Amino acid sequence: MPPDAAFTVGETMARPNLQLSAARKTYLSLLLSLLMLATPATAFISPWVGPNSVSGTSQSVASAFLVPGNATVLDAWLNVGEDGMPTVGSGSGWHSADLPGNMSVGQFTGTTLTHFSETLSLQPNGSFSNIAHFTNSTYQLPLGWTETGGAWGMSGLTNITGNIVNGKRVVAHGEIPPSPHGGGISAATSAGTALTPGTNAILTSPSLPIPYPLHNFSVGFWHWYHLDTPSNSSGNADGAWIEISLDNGNWTWIEPVGGYGNTVSPTVAAPNGATTNGTNGFPAFASVNSSGWQFSNFSLDNVTGIQNASNMQLRFRVMTMSNSTARPGWFIDDIEVYNEGNSTGVWHHGCYSTTTSCSYSNDAEGILEFATIDLSNAQNNVTVSFLADWDIEGAGYDNWWLEASKDNQTWIDITTPNTAYALGFNQPDGIPTDGVIFGGVTYTDDSGGWVGIHYPLPSNFSGDNTTWIRFRVVTDFIVAYGATQDTMEGLLIDNLEVHENNQTIFMSDDFFTSTTATHYALNQASNNSFDDWTHRTIGMGHFYDLYGFEDSPALPPGGWQVQNTVGNTGWEFGTTIGAGPTSWPSAPAGFGTVLGGSYDSSSWEHLFSPHYTIPAGASARFAFTHWICAEPNWDGGAVFISVNNGTWTHFDNVYPNGTSWYDGTITSHTTSQLYNMKVFDGSSRIPAGSFGCSGQGNQIPWVSESADLSNYSGSDIQFRFSFSSDPSVQYDGWLIDDIGLEVDYFDPVGSWTSPIIPPDEHGYGFVDVEAMIPEETWVTATIRDSGNIPIAGYVNQTLPLDLAGLNPLALSGGIHVELTLGTDDPYLSPLVSEVNVGSVRYLEVISTNSTGWILPATGGLEVNETGYLVNTVGVTQTLESPFTHSGVPIDGLSIDGDFQGVTISLDTQYAAVGGITNTGSYFLPDISPGFGISLAVQPGGWIGWMSFTGNMVAPALNAEVDVASDGVTDWSFSADPNYGAFGWQDRIAGDGMSNSVDTRSQSFTMGSSSGLSLAGTQNYTVSSPVQWSGIHQYDVLHVLCGIASCGQITGSFTVYANTIIVELGASMSADGMVWGGQGQGTSTTAAANGAGDGGGGAGHAGAGGA
Repeated sequence: MPPDAAFTVGETMARPNLQLSAARKTYLSLLLSLLMLATPATAFISPWVGPNSVSGTSQSVASAFLVPGNATVLDAWLNVGEDGMPTVGSGSGWHSADLPGNMSVGQFTGTTLTHFSETLSLQPNGSFSNIAHFTNSTYQLPLGWTETGGAWGMSGLTNITGNIVNGKRVVAHGEIPPSPHGGGISAATSAGTALTPGTNAILTSPSLPIPYPLHNFSVGFWHWYHLDTPSNSSGNADGAWIEISLDNGNWTWIEPVGGYGNTVSPTVAAPNGATTNGTNGFPAFASVNSSGWQFSNFSLDNVTGIQNASNMQLRFRVMTMSNSTARPGWFIDDIEVYNEGNSTGVWHHGCYSTTTSCSYSNDAEGILEFATIDLSNAQNNVTVSFLADWDIEGAGYDNWWLEASKDNQTWIDITTPNTAYALGFNQPDGIPTDGVIFGGVTYTDDSGGWVGIHYPLPSNFSGDNTTWIRFRVVTDFIVAYGATQDTMEGLLIDNLEVHENNQTIFMSDDFFTSTTATHYALNQASNNSFDDWTHRTIGMGHFYDLYGFEDSPALPPGGWQVQNTVGNTGWEFGTTIGAGPTSWPSAPAGFGTVLGGSYDSSSWEHLFSPHYTIPAGASARFAFTHWICAEPNWDGGAVFISVNNGTWTHFDNVYPNGTSWYDGTITSHTTSQLYNMKVFDGSSRIPAGSFGCSGQGNQIPWVSESADLSNYSGSDIQFRFSFSSDPSVQYDGWLIDDIGLEVDYFDPVGSWTSPIIPPDEHGYGFVDVEAMIPEETWVTATIRDSGNIPIAGYVNQTLPLDLAGLNPLALSGGIHVELTLGTDDPYLSPLVSEVNVGSVRYLEVISTNSTGWILPATGGLEVNETGYLVNTVGVTQTLESPFTHSGVPIDGLSIDGDFQGVTISLDTQYAAVGGITNTGSYFLPDISPGFGISLAVQPGGWIGWMSFTGNMVAPALNAEVDVASDGVTDWSFSADPNYGAFGWQDRIAGDGMSNSVDTRSQSFTMGSSSGLSLAGTQNYTVSSPVQWSGIHQYDVLHVLCGIASCGQITGSFTVYANTIIVELGASMSADGMVWGGQGQGTSTTAAANGAGDGGGGAGHAGAGGA
């Protein structure tokens, strides 16, 4: 009958009571039906109103039927099913985030939870300091330049031993330049020493924008080379050449105008684009004697793809043969990038040079005035549109304006009232003052190119037939250039148009000729009398830049860099302290924002640390010592972090008491890049009674800061010290010393022991951990009984550890799990964040090899720099976890994780559940003694982490049903002789999991039951697949073959033996039952699922009623 069937009984009947009893707690599903007839002629059904299953501590069900009066029970049926076993969870676990129920409840020996924020690790035992104390400096590569090969660097070519003869410095290994070609610094390979044979040295430029349109686009540079070659033509030995990359694409060899003049060894692989000639190598620079300083020019117009590219990089490459004679190498200086562009006319107030930097005139007030414009037909406001490109000092010194007049006598400022200005010290008046905003972009002294500007004329100009407009440029008596002095200074104007709503055009001039405007100096009492206006025909896309490595910073070795606002001093390295304290914490030098005095105004400066790699499992702290005094709320400095070359993020270290290491927040300087961010400004350390920090000197202490980096284990990180200031008040500045990492080293081994874990009545599942286990570290597990005695066969086992071979009856007091953590690298520790004893299988990418996951033997699954396991090949790759046994049955799994392009299959030994591509809960086709996992990762697919949580269920053990609670058992399923629970037979000897009597054999019956009989006298060893059926009798049955195909049962099978030996990993299966384990007959201990590596014997599981 279905569970909702009904029945009727006589009212005079006592209320029936259903009593369930068992030796221990039982679980079962009940389908109970009683068919009762009130009279011989009529039958009625009374509904069952009790629960459909019995679980928990209750052993009885009452008030289960609705019984009418005057009814007599004539007949009843009792149906008991094994479906619907209640869940018992996923075992016992300890997770780092579960406070207070995390691993803090265990016992620690040489391990700790405090070093990696509630994550179990080895105990640190001291630390190694990688702190830079800054004692000396050398010229470093400018920001954005990189080198490989270890040879390229920056040098002033001074303090090199050797006589200067005929303009050459003669050294032991050849001839080098006596000085840079221009300025005080040049790029050089191993300046002062020989270039090592077998070198492949590359100097790579930053990314450079490609001007548009391209016309006569070229790169040239001055260089000096002395490389080992037997000839000045086809030397086929050492060589140097140039390569170009467009938009981060492949590198291509390019040739100078007039050719290289020599060839490199033919053993050198020709780069893309290089030409070869017979047996010679490709063309390159090389000469028997030094070349002297010479200029080489590379025309780039015809480089494939450059017309459609946006950016380019250059690299200077030199190679020496392994058998060559050591020579000085290659020296580079004064790189020129030039583009003529397309010719067009412009008006220019200022200076222009094709070869060197220039200055516009001081004390100028130049006027560029246009002919009368007739606006008599204008019905709406009139707009003046034009392009402007300026490089002018700004502030209150040098500026320019657009003005308009109706009578050519009274001129109105059109610029100032119609321009949005950046907040600054000066009253807005003209362009650029302290900064102007067009289209949401702020422009200061140098516009950086053409800016489209649209100014409305006052409304009373509409309808006027005599309107004049003019541009006025005013300069003062000193500085005569803008942001950085270069080859073009001042103001450029082009594409002037006066229009109404972009429809009616009253005046349009592209300045193809100079006849449409007049220019003159406006003589005033202030003696401004100069006029720099000139009509020029130049190229749109015109570009010229001369770069001589003069911005190469003198910094400590190791990868330190600075980036300062153009025109500012910014971050410096040195020994002098002009404002603030009198000495460095670690003499003699350090970094500071303007070491000679107060910091710059309007600054946004950066000091970059080297890159630091923190291996997975390593523990480090970022440390520095600093002194700071900045204007609170307006100025200040902050630390930023970049992880794995990612974006820069504000780094706020929060101390254990919840406070930040910063002093305050920039709230008043609204245009600061640090606006509304926490900053250091020194305000928290101002001496009592002082108004501010400025001038306090040694009264403000040097402060040592330290930030924990445990969360960045396994990452490459870089730090940036960034300082911002407003245009007005400047204080003493920010000084920093003793910067670097402190890295811990760990004890070589330690352990953690869990609290007691009581057994389920069917035993235990398995042990697994969620952990980061780097190479050269390990985690193992040991199982201890309630007396803390290690259990044989379960000592220092790898994970996951199958506990199905443990006898829960013999271990009724419970077990302890002891994790042992160890390392062969004192700077690394395994990190355990979760331990589970039950049915949870973890996949932590960095720990796959240490936790039983099997990667493809051919590779293809690689851990990338962000810690993800990625399929890097073009075919699907499979990652597997072999079948892991559980003594407690499992009927489904919950899958969680961070993955993509992964198809999951679950192995139950009887059937696979496949095609899973998402997280969620999945039922198994039948209860299973464990599960295996197969992950098919598609090309490009990836895994961050995964977890597989089995749902453990509880079959009824020694279940009984007593209807009406009359003391008569109406139904029962005893473990003896049924070998275990209802629906889960896992016993080997009657009601127990072991047979302690040596004088009798034990019957193992699969199929119909059979009585006991004497064992046989012959021995039998199972070493290959066999078909079993019928009755078999042995003295010793020895099962050797593996779990996959040892024995397949056909029909009913019974075996009698004095001794049964089932080797580790061996098994027999029949009708969904698994029999396996380890041990010898009279001392066997069953493994509930047929596996296990403890002192276990045979065990099997299958459907009830067999």
